[in-house]
Amino acid sequence: MLIAIFAHDQNHLIGNQKHLPWHLPNDMAFFKKQTTGHPLIMGRTTFDGMGKKPLPNRQNIVITHNPDQYTEEMSKYDNLEIVESTEGLAQRFSDTTAYISGGRHIFEELWDVTDELRITQIEATFTGDTYFDPDLSDFERYRTIDGVVDAKNKYPHHFEYWRRKA
Repeated sequence: MLIAIFAHDQNHLIGNQKHLPWHLPNDMAFFKKQTTGHPLIMGRTTFDGMGKKPLPNRQNIVITHNPDQYTEEMSKYDNLEIVESTEGLAQRFSDTTAYISGGRHIFEELWDVTDELRITQIEATFTGDTYFDPDLSDFERYRTIDGVVDAKNKYPHHFEYWRRKA
């Protein structure tokens, strides 16, 4: 099962210069809780934006058209796998859960084989350069959890769970 996980603002902004345009610890905690213990699929730009270090306690799968640039320097990590394309990932994870964490092109390439979504909807607008406004008509929302606004989490937000319609 493939689950896309992302946060966006009211204008569907998801990134700014390889980073998140906001600081929202609740979203980071949600992401960690959802993905820990599961394979995490991402593109090279997303991986580079994380400092070229795999996230702990999950297998990190980085998709790049130039795998040779990573193979040597990244071989020190046992929880990192470099692949050249998204081809075969749906079949590979048909019997287990894997998360797709972006970026936009990876979401788009895997959209038709994505089974579920975890979306953090931030009720604010930000400045950035990467937008993702997917067609959700093939999905149904089955759960929404309101996020807590406090001194560390300044923006109203909620977490949405979606599944592909049968």
